Amino acid sequence: MFRCIHKYQIAILPVLSLLLIITSVAGSYPMNVTMQEQVPGRTCATSFVRGDTMYIYGGESSSILQTNDFFAISFDKIDGSLIYDHVPQTNPGPRVSCSTAVLLPDNNTVLLFGGSSTDFNQTDNEMHVLLLYQYAFDSQTWTPLPVNVDPQANANVTALPRNRFAHTSTLASNGIVYIYGGSYTDTFATFTSDQWMYDPTTSLFSPITAAVDNISLYGHCAIALPNGIIWYGLGLFGYGDINNNGSTTLHLTEAEISLLYNTSDGAWSLQPNEIVMNVTSRKAFSSAVLGPDNRHIYSFGGSSLSYISQRLYRSSIDVLDTATWKYVVSSRTPIGGVSPSRREMAVSSMVLDNLFVIALGGARTQYYNDINVMELPLPDEHGNTNFSNLRWVDNIITKSTEGGKVSSEEGMNSTTIAAIIVPICIVAIIIAVLLYWRFRRYIRRLPNYVLHLVWKPRNGEPKWTEAISLAARAILTGAFIALLVFLIKQVLNSPSATVSTVQEVETVRIPDIRFCLNGYNNSISAFDMSCITDGSVDCNTYLRQLDTGEHAPYLLSGSGHISCYLFSTYFDEGFQLARTNRPEENNGTKVHFTIFGTLLTEASNISTTDSNLFAIHVSVYPPGRDPNIAFFEGDNVTKPTWMADEEFEKWLLSDSKGFEASNVFDLYFYDQALVQYQIEDHEDLSNSSWNYFGIAPEYIPTPEVSITSRVRSNFGEQQGLRYPGVLFTANEITFMPQRYAIVNIREQRIHTLVNSLGFIGGIFGLFIAINVLLFGNRPGSPWGIIQRWSIGRAKYSLYSALGNSYKTVATSIPFVSPVHPRFSTYTSMNNVKDSKDIIQHHKESPDKTSTLAPIAADITVQNEVTDRFERMEERIQLLETMLKSYYIDDELFSSLERAIEQPNPEAKKSATTSSDWLQSMRSRFSKTDNRAQGSTNKNVEEEGSNERATLKLTE
Repeated sequence: MFRCIHKYQIAILPVLSLLLIITSVAGSYPMNVTMQEQVPGRTCATSFVRGDTMYIYGGESSSILQTNDFFAISFDKIDGSLIYDHVPQTNPGPRVSCSTAVLLPDNNTVLLFGGSSTDFNQTDNEMHVLLLYQYAFDSQTWTPLPVNVDPQANANVTALPRNRFAHTSTLASNGIVYIYGGSYTDTFATFTSDQWMYDPTTSLFSPITAAVDNISLYGHCAIALPNGIIWYGLGLFGYGDINNNGSTTLHLTEAEISLLYNTSDGAWSLQPNEIVMNVTSRKAFSSAVLGPDNRHIYSFGGSSLSYISQRLYRSSIDVLDTATWKYVVSSRTPIGGVSPSRREMAVSSMVLDNLFVIALGGARTQYYNDINVMELPLPDEHGNTNFSNLRWVDNIITKSTEGGKVSSEEGMNSTTIAAIIVPICIVAIIIAVLLYWRFRRYIRRLPNYVLHLVWKPRNGEPKWTEAISLAARAILTGAFIALLVFLIKQVLNSPSATVSTVQEVETVRIPDIRFCLNGYNNSISAFDMSCITDGSVDCNTYLRQLDTGEHAPYLLSGSGHISCYLFSTYFDEGFQLARTNRPEENNGTKVHFTIFGTLLTEASNISTTDSNLFAIHVSVYPPGRDPNIAFFEGDNVTKPTWMADEEFEKWLLSDSKGFEASNVFDLYFYDQALVQYQIEDHEDLSNSSWNYFGIAPEYIPTPEVSITSRVRSNFGEQQGLRYPGVLFTANEITFMPQRYAIVNIREQRIHTLVNSLGFIGGIFGLFIAINVLLFGNRPGSPWGIIQRWSIGRAKYSLYSALGNSYKTVATSIPFVSPVHPRFSTYTSMNNVKDSKDIIQHHKESPDKTSTLAPIAADITVQNEVTDRFERMEERIQLLETMLKSYYIDDELFSSLERAIEQPNPEAKKSATTSSDWLQSMRSRFSKTDNRAQGSTNKNVEEEGSNERATLKLTE
């Protein structure tokens, strides 16, 4: 077993204990909330490995300088989860910190050497012999061992090894434990350079020849190598026994030097180390282990060991090759995963062959309770080690490095990735080509279709006006899209506001109240709590004592045993306080809690200062949301407590660490308190996406309580009442409502989609108005999305209904077909030329024929009636052209034309070939044109006959 020294914490004033923090660091090995509560925050502990389990003993906590906690850390070999266990102790071991532990080869006996301990007289601790205890796993007992010197080793040695801490105890390959360095006192004063070896077979100590130049080490590391050499490095060093009274002879050990001790011949030597990379050259209180190749020494963390307020901490990994005495890994070497936080005084061990486990430790006033695991590389068949795979993992099975992300070394290599991606790309290209071939006609028409949608110049205007209009529409469209994106982001990131409503009522509920008494059993016997209202209604039935063995809060005030009581009306919501005290009708307006007890000591033995050792920690919880009910009642809770599992686990952890900050206050002996409370019903918006719309939002009801308290100390007034054996009142606490009202505080989003629609509509209308103002109004289509984008039978039914309604009209379609065939050359559905050009061309080419209704070219109309018809046709064509360009959208007329021309689906199916169907279309179209032509000829003949009749009558 290879051990590294822990640290000695410089004494800090007791008032700083209020600022100490126990924390679990992000990036550490995952622990559930229960385990986070169980694993204590410790520094200066000691550890060893037995089997595949790391054992941790003692250490310094945020409130106790020495502890005797004994627990084990291991890993589940199936899923890699962390396992925490308390190690059974038939009798409690010594309370120590900065001690060292060694597991003997029998795998059953653990020896504990030295450490700062309350088992010694701290006023003269340096004069005591070395603390030596033995723990046996088979009997689960601790046994103090005698400290004796082997008389045969050195007859002149009569002094026993003195107690120390910040030292090392190293089990070498010969079965001997070597103890070296450290400090004799807990005042950071005397460092020692003496070294002792302990033979577990004889239980005797023997002194060892002093090191080179009588070097003394403190806060250093020691590793036993397979060749019988013990490596000492890092830490603080000096020469001889040093009384540190500001002497400048103390220095941090340079990384360039290693101190070696040969256990076979007892020789000391200084070994220079080659620094080939940026190594943290000076640090103390590091953690170190020998790697799985029994060649490389891995060291983590440490500090500059300066004054605690200026102390700097490390989190780097340094690797020393004991074959070449070179540092091969340093702080600049990239390491995978999330590294632990900077710290000193952590414990470390090698578990499961290649897992470097770092646990606990601290930095200034922070006490960590996290576990960190680094996977070390195993040597290859040639004995070489590849350090490029160094990584911190959060699961030893999956080798994930951060939040379940698997490192690239365990993922697919580049060849495998290419073998997957290349076929996918080939298949994607083939699919794209097939899709293009299948829909090539539509794809080729797409540019013309887009051009038809955006380029619509009006008749009678030059093209530059349409170009400017198109640019303006593009700018306004871009601005509108940008605004729309901004509003959507505003809705998604909308802050919330609260709206409070107050409803006056006659009765209000009472919050749940927990009273934790700390140290009262030290001087009070048979203390008890009582509950009564100002209406003389007994409420002791709502008061129960909690089992602090299951869970107890961490209290900064008081000292001693903790007893907790809980007042709750959770199972009887009818017990409420009223606005006025009417004994026959209600329970009263206030509720009084009294703590009674009997003193065990004389009144003169308890001073005003002593009374501060006895404290009451009062916590107030909203009714229906008391985590104590959820924890202690368990299956008896049938109603919802409005407390999510995550929130409950957070409370459990913070309560056990003393982080509770709201709705709490402390009392001491003979203090009286008046507390006013206000219960509020908070309605917080849920995480539902529906709440973005702003219509009937979903809320999570969350009751809250706020308190204001006033404490009065009555210590001086009660001096004459404190006699042993006499029942007395220790404390009185009164609760009353601040206001008899139901206060509802509802959360609302400031920006929602609904209230943003009005703004969007206003901006849209503004942009339309700007476009109309600049370029005039364009006609709108009477058809909407349903009619325009219908497909299949729905589209056919629309065309069929439209065609059946207007099929009997024997004329061409207005605004789509020209009024007369002679206008067809210069008119079309998408490009209507100026009407003057049409008329002028008609005069120049009166015999131009039409494709819709062919007319004989040799017909000449010479009478006045025919001229009037021509002028009327020209006038109607001019009117249609003008209306189509500026006032009427011809979409419906175009649809009507397509509907009339559309064949019956059944007839289309009966056509044997596509050419047959096209021929039927042409025939039908020719019939329509012939009817129109016949009608025109008949009208001309009738007009000529009427004119001749009129002339004859005139004659």
